[in-house]
Parts: sequence; C-alpha cells; structure tokens
Amino acid sequence: AGLRLKSQVFFDTLTIDLSQSEAEEQAFEEILRRASLRSINLRINSDYSLGVTLDETVTDVDLKDLIWVFTGKEQANLS
Repeated sequence: AGLRLKSQVFFDTLTIDLSQSEAEEQAFEEILRRASLRSINLRINSDYSLGVTLDETVTDVDLKDLIWVFTGKEQANLS
C-alpha cells in the first residue's frame, strides 16, 4: 500500500510516511477523508506523513477504525 512508519522507535505517537505511495496526493486525501468520517484526528505534516497518538484509552474498535482509515479495509484481526 506504500505505507510505512517514519521511525521504528516511538512512544505513543506513530508517524506514517505516505511519500513513497503511488499517487501520494490521492492516497493522502483519501486517508484524510476516511479519518474525517470516523472523527479521527490526524496530525498533518508537510512531508506527506500523518501522525496519530495512541494512549491507554484506545480500544479494539479504535484500532480497527485506524486500520480502515489507512488501508480502506474493514476486516482487521487484532488477536
């Protein structure tokens, strides 16, 4: 899908790099559209990357929503 983490080291914030994705601008806009549909706030960076912060209140439903936001796939097995 062209998605990758900008760093393999992180605490509570993931930064997803979209700069290598095919049609990066379209992918970027589609992810932002889906995030808006699920009321998920993403930090928009100028280098075609997006940040998301997670904490102890995040549920399985939240994670499934995030997977859908970034992949467009509804089915996510978190077990």
